[in-house]
Amino acid sequence: MPYGKKMKYSALSEKLLSDPIVGHIFKLTPGFEVYLIGGYLRDMFLGKPSKDMDFIIKNHLPPLIKQLAVDFDATVVSLRDEKVFRLVLKDSHTIDFSLFTEELNENLKSRDFTINALAWSPGKGLIDIVNGLQDIDLMIVRAIKRDNLIADPLRLLRAYRMASEINGIIEEVTRGYIVELAELVSLPSPERITFELFNILSSEHSEKYLRMALSDGILEKIFDLSTNILGVNLQAVYTLNNTIKQMPSEFKTGLEEIYSHGLTIKGLLHLEALLHGTNVTAISKRLRFSSDIRKRLLRCNRAIATYKGGRDKPNLYDTFKNAGNALYDVVLLIGDIKLIDMAERYESISSSVSMSSEHIQKVFGLKPGPELGAMIEELRKKEFVGMP
Repeated sequence: MPYGKKMKYSALSEKLLSDPIVGHIFKLTPGFEVYLIGGYLRDMFLGKPSKDMDFIIKNHLPPLIKQLAVDFDATVVSLRDEKVFRLVLKDSHTIDFSLFTEELNENLKSRDFTINALAWSPGKGLIDIVNGLQDIDLMIVRAIKRDNLIADPLRLLRAYRMASEINGIIEEVTRGYIVELAELVSLPSPERITFELFNILSSEHSEKYLRMALSDGILEKIFDLSTNILGVNLQAVYTLNNTIKQMPSEFKTGLEEIYSHGLTIKGLLHLEALLHGTNVTAISKRLRFSSDIRKRLLRCNRAIATYKGGRDKPNLYDTFKNAGNALYDVVLLIGDIKLIDMAERYESISSSVSMSSEHIQKVFGLKPGPELGAMIEELRKKEFVGMP
């Protein structure tokens, strides 16, 4: 697990109170019923850095938010009819404050998984009524109740995201609930589904948990694709990951960088493999993928379809041309690292000054237009193929 040293229970309060944000919030709320809750605590025990904090408070929420926005120089976003306020800090970290009216134990019991149902305050210390700390230690994702999954069906997909982030297991009874309730997973908004999906795709162990989600009937509901298609394409994800391991180190640089909407470059490659040969336009529209992601998926599908027409140099040129800015994605998806040299040759010819429109216009006395474009393409292709 690529995290730091796990947090010891005995060090928790000291660590939290020394945090300038946590310390300041509790300093402003003496006598209030306020708790730090959920994922931030989970990640502390995992030794994993977290950018986001969640607090719940019983009263005085708007005045507190107004004061904290000034203190932290933060932007305030109101959510859920002003029952939740989000502070967005200058470094993009977020602090969420939710108003709660029930007893704390009821609030914790209404959450998704035991590992997310921890709460802490300076006066009461750590509150763990569902043995979440034990499940964190065992790397188990366990639903608190079946009804909690029904209350928000996105949790059916989130189980795989949580498991993928800790390389853990989804507890057997919880998986049974997921299989039983799989039909509900497409009910949440497309944006929420895509957020969870992109996190799974970008995780270190994505293929493992995508297979699990397919086995449990979740993946086919998300994409509206058959189990057979997804099964074949998941094998392509496996092959892709093996190809990446063989690639020169310079091609692996930046794989963890964000491409669009929280999806990393590596996650994008996984998505391209998973949706190969499918109607990516319809899927992108339904799941509200960004325009950049949709275009990249289309280029990959078009280029690989071209490549299947033959491995000769003229067809390889057309493959690379159709790939556009997904050139090396296509090389990885084809799974032949020997094509790297050919891809680099294509790039060199395409960017050559001697093949630029300005140079061709000067040499042949042509004006801008379709004729010029066709001549440039013909010359580039001949250069690539090695024809005189």
